[in-house]
Amino acid sequence: MSIGPVPDPTPALHLTGVSKSYAGTPVLRGAHLEVRPGEVVALLGANGAGKSTLLSIAAGILAPDAGRVMLYGAPVHTARRRLLGVAPQRLGIYPTLSVMENVVALATLHGLSPARARANATRVLADLALQDMAHRIAGTLSGGQQRRLHTAMALAHEPRLVFLDEPTVGADAASRERIVGYVRTVAARGAAVVYTTHHLDEVTALEAHVAVLENGQITRRAHAGQGTVTAHA
Repeated sequence: MSIGPVPDPTPALHLTGVSKSYAGTPVLRGAHLEVRPGEVVALLGANGAGKSTLLSIAAGILAPDAGRVMLYGAPVHTARRRLLGVAPQRLGIYPTLSVMENVVALATLHGLSPARARANATRVLADLALQDMAHRIAGTLSGGQQRRLHTAMALAHEPRLVFLDEPTVGADAASRERIVGYVRTVAARGAAVVYTTHHLDEVTALEAHVAVLENGQITRRAHAGQGTVTAHA
């Protein structure tokens, strides 16, 4: 009798022994992190703890001094780039293009056909309440709207592993709610998500697992609501 498909045991992200120093100052000291498909991990830590550095290494943007990063069982430098969706803290929108053009451009760069890129962009913009602004020039949007666009650009190609570095920083309450809600949808569809934030209400809303980065290492791992993490947010 069939009992349904067996879940893929391969972690979406398996990061082991990762170290990184800048000008002789250690930032990461043998950090370990594993994230599975469909899981949201909230990476918490003080400013300067190395969260952005860890995400850049996990995404293959920055090389570690030591350690290994595997994406769905493949070394990060050989993994298919379409697997990844990355939204760094710094906004990466093209201010002179329209909202739709921004999303379609990134989806096409990740390998989608123009037709599929536009179809996906239409859906993602609707999910993030940007459909009525699709033809507006991106540089004319409010800060919260630009944050939502930034997130849409990272997700329109349907990545299986998503890195969102403080995606709601500077956003208004409505934009924060939209972004968090859409991240939950993305995880429910099976993508793995690593999400940095200083807003613990977002961690709770995401029902995220919590990984605390301090002294260059992941010092604890728990589900939201377990343990004491408020001092590290």
